[in-house]
Amino acid sequence: MSYLEKTHEHGDIIEKCKYTNGRFGKKKKNGEPLGVTPPEQIRWQSKNDMRKLWRILDLNFGPGDLWVMLSYPAKRRPSTEQARENMKVLLRKLKRRYEKAKSIFKYVFSAGRGLRGAVHFHMVLPKFDIETIRNLWSEIVNDGEWVKTNFEPLTKLVDYERIASYIIKNSEETFSSDDPVYKKRYCMSANLEKKEVKPKIVKAKEWRKEPPERKGYYIDKERSYSWVNKYGYPFQYTVYVRLSRGRLGQNKEADVHECETHQNKAKRPADFH
Repeated sequence: MSYLEKTHEHGDIIEKCKYTNGRFGKKKKNGEPLGVTPPEQIRWQSKNDMRKLWRILDLNFGPGDLWVMLSYPAKRRPSTEQARENMKVLLRKLKRRYEKAKSIFKYVFSAGRGLRGAVHFHMVLPKFDIETIRNLWSEIVNDGEWVKTNFEPLTKLVDYERIASYIIKNSEETFSSDDPVYKKRYCMSANLEKKEVKPKIVKAKEWRKEPPERKGYYIDKERSYSWVNKYGYPFQYTVYVRLSRGRLGQNKEADVHECETHQNKAKRPADFH
């Protein structure tokens, strides 16, 4: 048999996607458009966008960079147009400040809107002076008066997949509504590094149910899974995590425990809303 395989390498992670489908090996016309995207497809798109963002974060950000939350004054309910304009102004001002400091400006962010209409943003930015960012935002949305913001430096112990998941989750508060702040799950600067991976055809005697071990890595069983879709096609997704160098690298079980501990701590980064 033959199947398709994609390999994504970023940071200390290797993702291996192994799959087959009805379009592989033969031409097949798409079905008639349904008009409305099925819930199952929406969930899959959300998960796929989260993984894409996870890879982008790993490739472009690291320890010392900033995980940021920006909000509006209490009881302020900005319109969609106003929220977009406020963010546009902030990005323009930040770019000037970064360039003046001879630093590269890049970003990823999403906008969320709560049930009562309160808008907030979650961002990842390169390391910079926190007070400068806080003051710029307060000037834009509250005439320089205090407004709630939150900053947390990224570390190697923070799982960027969890941050990516949180950014996507934040956007879904508004993405599927009739009035989304942005018509996409996240926004990012054009200068971010991205790796396009094309599937390769793998010829094999059979479909291996268990993923193979990989030297220098362990399999993260919490994030790896196999399943068969409703059309009968198998899919296998495996996450390999590099064994830490030094003390932890001498003991695989210690590495796994350390990783799981920090994953759990990062499930809800800081106290962001």
